[in-house]
Amino acid sequence: AAYDAHLEPYHGWVLKQAYNVALNGVPKRHEALQKFYPRLQPHERHEAFALEARECVVVLSRVVDAIRTLFDELDLEDVRKAPWI
Repeated sequence: AAYDAHLEPYHGWVLKQAYNVALNGVPKRHEALQKFYPRLQPHERHEAFALEARECVVVLSRVVDAIRTLFDELDLEDVRKAPWI
């Protein structure tokens, strides 16, 4: 639903098809957690993933902030197709 509302209107046919292929290739949550943490018990995997995801968000937030600053400084933001901005 999020893709349909926010990205799909701006994607051409090829990109829409690529998105569908990529989305169908994503494993189920329990399968992914088992592959990420094969040595942990099933009840420990979600907690380990949540901790690592929070750490990732902190780092990626800094990267996004730097990119936004650069876009603002260089006047690169094109919001003509993004009325919500």
